[in-house]
Amino acid sequence: MPYQYLHDTEKYSGQVKLVHTLNGGTTVEGYVAGIPFPNIDPKEPDVGAKLMWDNYYEYTPEFEYFYAALHQVDRYKNISHFYSHYIQTLLDGISEPVPTANPIGKGYRLVDTSIITEPEQSKYTTSMVLLPSDPSKVSEIYVFLPSLRRSLRTEPRHRLYLRRQSGWFWRCAQLFHSKIPRRKEDPCYLSFKQCL
Repeated sequence: MPYQYLHDTEKYSGQVKLVHTLNGGTTVEGYVAGIPFPNIDPKEPDVGAKLMWDNYYEYTPEFEYFYAALHQVDRYKNISHFYSHYIQTLLDGISEPVPTANPIGKGYRLVDTSIITEPEQSKYTTSMVLLPSDPSKVSEIYVFLPSLRRSLRTEPRHRLYLRRQSGWFWRCAQLFHSKIPRRKEDPCYLSFKQCL
C-alpha cells in the first residue's frame, strides 16, 4: 500500500465511527482518508460491516485512466465491439501527497467518466457518475447521447435498462456505491483465513 495511505490510516482512523442507520444499515462518520477500521477484532458484533467499509474506502489513486475494449456475443453469435476511455477522479479522501479533498468537488467523493469511441453509431456517448461523499446519498448519473444532442440525468434504478439498450452502461453496475446496503442486510464475518 502507498505510504501516504498508511500514514492517513494512522492519523485519521481513530476518529472514524460506525453508525447504525434507522433502516438497519450502517454508515461511517468522521472519515477523512486511509482505512477507516484498520484493527478489527473478529469477536466484535459489527465485524462484517467494518470490513465492508474498509473495502468501500480502499486505496484509489487521485486520477486513473484506462482504455477498454469490450466484445459482446449475442445468441446468434454476432460479435459487437465497444471501445471506451474511462477516467476516474477522486475528489475526497485523497491519500496522495496533496490535501485530502479537492475543493472543486465539494460534497462528492468520486467522478467516473466514460466516453465511447467505437462503434460509430455510439461514438461520443458519454456517461458521468458522481458519487457523493456521504455514502447514504444516491449517486448522480448523467449521460450525453449524441443521437439526441443533449445530456440526460438518469437514476441508478435505470442502470439495467440503459445497459440493455446500448451496452455502454455496464461500468455503473460495478461502482462502489452498489456495495452499500440500503436496507436491513447484515454483513457478517464468517472466519479468518491465512493466505500464502
